[in-house]
Amino acid sequence: GTGRCAATLGDHRGLVLAVACFPDGARVATGSFDGAVRIWRADGPQCLCVLDGHAGAVLAMSLSGDGRLLVTGTFDGVATVWDTDSRKELHTLPGHKEQVW
Repeated sequence: GTGRCAATLGDHRGLVLAVACFPDGARVATGSFDGAVRIWRADGPQCLCVLDGHAGAVLAMSLSGDGRLLVTGTFDGVATVWDTDSRKELHTLPGHKEQVW
């Protein structure tokens, strides 16, 4: 890499609080105070999809080793497992007493 900015990713309606890079290096996921998770091309500002379903701010995220699963944690105490290929919510893991970081 050159150490230069490859892209600036916008479109969230709130602060971006969580970022995860896909293992293939071609995509980046961002989570925001607006509750949206967006998946982007890493080499440009193209949003590939929006994963909606959170009522609270997205505070944390982590990708599986193959990049097929994304787990997000929110301010309202919910963890959600997403399938990044189908772009669908697989499971919601409620019951946390505090925010999920």
